[in-house]
Amino acid sequence: MDVTDLIWKNTHVHGFRFALFTEDDVNGANDFPLGLLAQGKAQPWVARAFPLEEAAAAQRHLAEERPFGRVLLAL
Repeated sequence: MDVTDLIWKNTHVHGFRFALFTEDDVNGANDFPLGLLAQGKAQPWVARAFPLEEAAAAQRHLAEERPFGRVLLAL
């Protein structure tokens, strides 16, 4: 499934809610992937980074090229 299709179509996915879990459960679930990132064993998927001044170009890039990975704005 291309999750960008869900984003652009403003689609809702039903069947999973964080409200079902306590804050400790959610924080515990985040520990594993965040630990991998901190250890350098995992890397986030970054499609492209734009300077903040090029925010409009970043938005066009998202809409027209539909990249896989995050599009970042650098401050």
